[in-house]
Amino acid sequence: LLMVDLTIFDTMRLMFLSKSVQTNNKAVDMITLAKLSAAQSTLMDQSLTDQDIATENISIQIINATGVSGVGLRLGKVLTSLGANVVDISTSQKVQSKSTITYFGESSYTPQRLEKMLAITATQFSKQQIANIVITIGSDKQNTTAF
Repeated sequence: LLMVDLTIFDTMRLMFLSKSVQTNNKAVDMITLAKLSAAQSTLMDQSLTDQDIATENISIQIINATGVSGVGLRLGKVLTSLGANVVDISTSQKVQSKSTITYFGESSYTPQRLEKMLAITATQFSKQQIANIVITIGSDKQNTTAF
């Protein structure tokens, strides 16, 4: 039994991953986040990592424009657990009503995966910013269960 605050995305990912495990390869382990060992922490990180995102290693900047503290950090933790290269999490001075994803260069797996995960259409920009992908979380996503 695993007692963790999981997002809907985490729960679905674990469900799909568990279906592909052969019965002779299953083990039951009890994990308590308050007493998480280094081995258990590594196991959790490896279980949630999306190898394609980790392999692309595209830099991601997150801007919290919701006006609600902590939303950017929540998304940052989820993306880092997936294996993403989050290089900056900041807070905008202005609240933005609509969330956006912009990317520099050619579209690849990572921006497409973020589009699906966050239900935000990604657009290409011509001049590189701090990171190759910039996610601005607007007030439309401040109460999301996706992260």
